[in-house]
Amino acid sequence: MLWIARLFEQQDAARDARIARLTAQNERLAAANAELRNMNAQLVAVNEDLASRLARLEHLVTRNSGNSSNPSSKDGQPGTSEPKPKKPRVSGGGQRGRGGQPGAAGSHLRFTEQPDERVDRFPEGRCDCGNDLATALERGQARDLGVVDRYQQVDIPLVTATVTQYDQHALACGCGAVHQAARPAGARPGPVGYGPNLAAWCVYLMVVHHLPVGRCVGLVESLTGAAPSAGFVHGLLARAAALAAAHDRIRALITLCAVVVMDETPLRVGPRLPRPGRKKAERYLLVACTDLYTHFLLGDRDLQTFQASVLSELAAAGATVVHDRYSLYDHDFFNPVPGDPLADGDPDGTDPTGSVEFLGLLHQVCTQHLLRDLTAAGETYPGEHWPAQIADALRGLIHHTNLTRHATALAADSGGQGHDAAHCHYCRPPRRTRPAHRREPPRHVPSGRDRRPVRHHVARHPARGTPRPSRAGVPARQADRRAAVPHGPGRSRDLERR
Repeated sequence: MLWIARLFEQQDAARDARIARLTAQNERLAAANAELRNMNAQLVAVNEDLASRLARLEHLVTRNSGNSSNPSSKDGQPGTSEPKPKKPRVSGGGQRGRGGQPGAAGSHLRFTEQPDERVDRFPEGRCDCGNDLATALERGQARDLGVVDRYQQVDIPLVTATVTQYDQHALACGCGAVHQAARPAGARPGPVGYGPNLAAWCVYLMVVHHLPVGRCVGLVESLTGAAPSAGFVHGLLARAAALAAAHDRIRALITLCAVVVMDETPLRVGPRLPRPGRKKAERYLLVACTDLYTHFLLGDRDLQTFQASVLSELAAAGATVVHDRYSLYDHDFFNPVPGDPLADGDPDGTDPTGSVEFLGLLHQVCTQHLLRDLTAAGETYPGEHWPAQIADALRGLIHHTNLTRHATALAADSGGQGHDAAHCHYCRPPRRTRPAHRREPPRHVPSGRDRRPVRHHVARHPARGTPRPSRAGVPARQADRRAAVPHGPGRSRDLERR
C-alpha cells in the first residue's frame, strides 16, 4: 500500500508542476496578447490617419478650376486632374450654333444723318473725250448730277503731342501793387512739364488696362511722339493716389449700394523680402466693386486691412456683401452676437471680439463658388442625386432673380430710351420646339454611286387636267390606279385610317 501512496504523491507533484508550467505559459501568452492588441490599436490609428491623409491628398489632387476656387492657370499640373469639359449649351432643343445668337445685342455701324464733317468728292482724271474732269465743273464744261453715293467713315484724328507756351504777365496796379498771373492748373515746378491730359492718359492705361510702366511709355511715344521717362510715368500713380477727393467719392458711392461684391487678390508690390513676422513679401489688394464703381485698398490679408475697408459703412447701411467665404469675413469682429456686452455698447471698449457698428452686415456667398462646391460634391459622391438637384434649383433662383431685375429695369425705364427689346434675351419669347417623341428622324442622304437624281412626279386630275402633286413615296399614276381598284371592307377601313 505504501508504494501506491507514493505513486499518488508523484502524480500529484507532476500535476502541480504541469499546472504551474501552464499557468506561467498562459501569463506569457496573455502578456503577448495584450502587447499585440496594443500594437494592433496603434496600427489601426496609424492606418486611419494615413487613410485620412490619403483622402485629403486625393481630394486636393482632384481640385481644379471647375470644382474649386483654384485659378485656371493651375489646371493641367502634374498629378492633378483636368476639369471636365463643359456640355455645349442647348438653346431651342438643339446644339448652340456658331456666330451671333438670337436675342444677343448686336454691334454694328449705324448711318447718321448728322455727321461731324461733310466732304464732297467729284470725279478726277480725264474723260474719253479728253476733257479734264477735275476742272470741267469750274469751266462750265460739265454739270453736277447730285450725290449718287454716300459713305460715312468713322475714324480718329491723328494724335500728336503739342507744345504750348504760357507766358505769365505781371501787372502794376494804379495803387502801386504788382500782380503776377498764375500758371495753368496742373503745372509742375520748372520751365517744362507734361500736361494733365497726358498724365491722365498714362494713369488710365496703367490702372484700367493694367499696362506695365515700360509698355505704357512705349505706347505713348508711338501714338503721340512724346517720350516721358519711366520714372515720371510711375510717379503718376502716387500723384493720382493723392487725389483724396476722388477716392472718398468712389468709396461713398459704393457704400450707397445695397449689394457689394468683395474679393482679395495678391499683388507683387513693394520690397521683395518679407517684413518681420510675415512669410511672404507680397501684399493683398482688397476690392469692393459694383456695376459702376470699384474701390481698391492695398494692405495685407489680415484683420486690420478688413477693418479699414468699406465693411463698416456697408454694415451701417444694412448692405449685403458677396464674398468667397474667406475666414476673415466670418470673424467675430464683423459678426457680433446681439445681446452681448459689445452689442450693448461696450463703453469701456474692453471686448475686442467684435464691434456694434457691424451688426447690420449681411453675408452672401458667391453663387459661382457654391456651384463649384456642388460640382465637387457630385464628383465625390457620384451615386447621389442631391448635388445636381441643388445646382439646378440654384440656377433656377438665379434665373428668376434676373427676370425680376429685368422687370424692375423695364418699370424704371418707362420711356423705353435705354432698353432695346429687339436684342433683349428676356423680351424675346423662347422658340417653341417639337417634343422629342414627335421630332422627325434625320433623313438619310445617299453619297457616292448611290446618289441618284430625285424625280418629282406630277399627275393631272382626270376630270380637269390640272396638275397636282403625288402622295409621298407613291407616283401619281400608280396612286390613281390604286384608287380606281375596288377594295374589300377591311382594306377600305385601313385606307380611311391612313
